[in-house]
Amino acid sequence: MNILKYITAFAVTALLSSHIMAETLIDFSTAEAFAIDSNTVQINNIRVTVEVPAPFGGRGQIVTVYYDVPFEFDPVTLHLVPNAAGINTANNPDTDCANLQVIVNNAVDGTVITNATVSIGDQSNVTNAEGLASFTGLPSGSREISVASNDFTGISRAVELTCGDNSTTAFNLNPTVGIQAMTANDVRIVLNWGEEPVDLDAHLTGPEPGAVASGGNEADRFHIFWWNTATSDGVAVLDVDDTTSYGPETVTVTPPSGSSHLRPGLYRYTVYQYEGMSTLLNNTSVDLYVGNEPVRQFHPQGASGAASLVDGAQGNLWTAFEFEVDSTGVISVFPVNILSFDNNIDSGGVTRRSAGSNQEPVDILYAD
Repeated sequence: MNILKYITAFAVTALLSSHIMAETLIDFSTAEAFAIDSNTVQINNIRVTVEVPAPFGGRGQIVTVYYDVPFEFDPVTLHLVPNAAGINTANNPDTDCANLQVIVNNAVDGTVITNATVSIGDQSNVTNAEGLASFTGLPSGSREISVASNDFTGISRAVELTCGDNSTTAFNLNPTVGIQAMTANDVRIVLNWGEEPVDLDAHLTGPEPGAVASGGNEADRFHIFWWNTATSDGVAVLDVDDTTSYGPETVTVTPPSGSSHLRPGLYRYTVYQYEGMSTLLNNTSVDLYVGNEPVRQFHPQGASGAASLVDGAQGNLWTAFEFEVDSTGVISVFPVNILSFDNNIDSGGVTRRSAGSNQEPVDILYAD
């Protein structure tokens, strides 16, 4: 059992007391713990054994239930606080119920990666000639998937699994060697999604030479997307545009000629649902690479504005994050996470942080 399971044991006992009877045994020996986002840790397969008394005396019945519990970090108390609304009753981890195919691609050119190792819990498989690794008998719920391959950055992400489901998800890996590898001051943004929606589009806006450093909706901001795949000076390029499910859709940003760091100003990253019947809330994720820093991940679940959309609609435009570069090359990352409807996806039309926002960055990075 790792330390994370120890420090949450008392919190779980208190939380589950409202869900289960007294005389219980809470067992973490089969539990799995992993990060969902920057503020939430998920612990799955917490085994709870309950003795239910017989109605007319005699020996009672022993019932075992498995729980999945999310914990949110409280920055005031510096504690992990269990989220009662997020508790799910899990399937027994020994029960065969969910199936999954994982496709692994090169994030820069979209080609499949063979012999990549894909791990889910205690199961591991390698990708075949089509870049696919197949799994059966997986427990349902939110599960962490890890993918590793020589000459690529390994990555992990949580995927929601359903019993009886035969779904496919994609992991698009960042190359670390050769001409596709990043240098110390580059930024790369990789968009991943599932079979539906069929086509998601990445949109990156940022400062052209001479742009106002405050990063407002200036006319001189560049806008990279499928119709305009590179800036005039080549500092931002759409490496690959996927139109048939799964991604990748990848943008790489490099320093201007003669500079050691990115052009100062505000950069904004947005995802638009171009085609497809499903919602971009399903299996969509964005990986942000900054030089040699560890990858940052963004997900649209819980996006601001989603609850206000009418008729059950989920929105077609997700503004994921912004990053701001100062004159010395320091990069500050700001999560935006706003979901809305918008068909006017120009450099001045995508949602951003409110004017005059005093939001603090979640990361301050310097690639050197």
